Amino acid sequence: MIRLLVVCVVAVWVGAVTNRPTAVRPSSVRAEEPPPRPIKPKRPALILAEFDKSRVRVGDTVRLTELVPISRDIRVQSIAHTVYKIGEFDHASGELINLETEKFLYAGDDVVFGESGGIHVALGDKYFPYSVMNPRQEGLEFEFRAQQLGIFLVKAKWTLWRSQEVIESNPVVLTVLPADAKVIPLEGKTGLFDPRRQK
Repeated sequence: MIRLLVVCVVAVWVGAVTNRPTAVRPSSVRAEEPPPRPIKPKRPALILAEFDKSRVRVGDTVRLTELVPISRDIRVQSIAHTVYKIGEFDHASGELINLETEKFLYAGDDVVFGESGGIHVALGDKYFPYSVMNPRQEGLEFEFRAQQLGIFLVKAKWTLWRSQEVIESNPVVLTVLPADAKVIPLEGKTGLFDPRRQK
C-alpha cells in the first residue's frame, strides 16, 4: 500500500514538472528584421542646366536653359523642377543668409517659376519640340520673373517619351535680392552684386 502511494506521488510530481510552462529568455528570441528598403533607381544627370543670371532682384526676368547631347537622341514628354530654399533674407540685418544644411526647405516650384510653375507635360503620345539647338546640344528655355527673396537650389527632372525613364540636371542656384538692390555687371558678367554700391 505504501509502495503504491509513493508511486502515485512520484507520478503526479513528474507530470507537474513536465507540464510546467517553460520561461523563454528575451535574449533567446530573435527580433524580426524589417524588410529592406527598396533601392531607388539612379537617375543620370544628363541635362545641362544654367541660369542666364545667378543673382537677380525680385521681379527681374530670368531665363533657365536646359540642354542634352544631340548624340543621345533624347525626347522628353514631361518636365518638372525640384526647388529647395537654401538661403533667406534676414530683415534685421538686411542681408541674405545661408541656411544650415539640415534646415534646407523643400519649396513648391511656383516659389521660383511663379504661377506658370515649373511643370510641363506634352499632351497625348507626343514629345516636346526643342527650342534651343547648337551643333552638339538641344533643349529648352524657360523664362520667368523672380518671385521671392532668398537663395534657391533648382534641379530639372525630365521623364522621357515612351520609355518613362527619368533623367535629371545638375543643380543650379538662383539668388533673389530685394527689388531695390543694385545688381551690376562685373568682369563682363551680369547678375553679380556689389554690396558697396548698395545704399
